[in-house]
Amino acid sequence: MPTPKLNNYLGTFRKMRGFSQREIAFLLGCHNSAKVSRYEHDRRVPSLETIFAYEAILGTSARELFA
Repeated sequence: MPTPKLNNYLGTFRKMRGFSQREIAFLLGCHNSAKVSRYEHDRRVPSLETIFAYEAILGTSARELFA
């Protein structure tokens, strides 16, 4: 059974805060921006640790980041 998709506003908040995918990837400790793109396009579900990191980086709660 495929993993359910998680609707999110990661790309929206990232752009509002003036970050590129590459910058977010660096702050998350990723090697490139591909993983960030997959999170934003609902092709990968972030771990709880990654969700907390997004909260800190983007300055908003997980409740606002994820539908």
